[in-house]
Amino acid sequence: MKSEKWDPYCRWTRSLGADDTVITFNYDRVLEFTEPPKATVIIDDESFKRAARLQHCRIFKLHGSVDWKKTPDGIVPTKDPLFALKCDAGEIAIATPGPTKADHSDTKPLDGLWSIAMESISAADRVVFVGYRFPPTDAIARQRILDAIRGASRQLECRVVLGQSTNDEQRINGLLQFALQAREGWPGRVVQGAVYVEPMFAEDFFGVVRRDLL
Repeated sequence: MKSEKWDPYCRWTRSLGADDTVITFNYDRVLEFTEPPKATVIIDDESFKRAARLQHCRIFKLHGSVDWKKTPDGIVPTKDPLFALKCDAGEIAIATPGPTKADHSDTKPLDGLWSIAMESISAADRVVFVGYRFPPTDAIARQRILDAIRGASRQLECRVVLGQSTNDEQRINGLLQFALQAREGWPGRVVQGAVYVEPMFAEDFFGVVRRDLL
């Protein structure tokens, strides 16, 4: 993380605080390696309470992590980036692509993380999608996120950062616009919020973004 190319990402993680929530579907430990000073990875109720007590940003790894161990009592972080390669199959706390992804996401220990993370989206006034394209193969995540947006309790602004122009931009814009139109308790067909597609890469966005610009 000392090389120049990582600077925008490290700069962004240093800016995180109590008003922020990060939701990721990556299994790797990149966020942990950037060492955000005011962020906590949420794995259970205790870590959630600790983040609140310390006024930290909450990080949700909704498809699990390569260093998490699944036990009968929940998730145990091992901090070993190679744990998933060495452990028994029943100890892997990762919702990998394929027919088992839905089972891992809908059952303990990841289901609780999903619930809290979606509540965070519903309570937000700004949501930024960085590099997430709502892949057609990830129907569960797509539905849950859009449902959370439809259930948002306040005016909501969404930004999409996908890098080079692709056909995904129009599709994602349509999904988000329709979700904003279908908000619960708001007049039908009235967009209660806005969607902005930013024509830049993630490193560009993190290099220029400031809280007052969102």
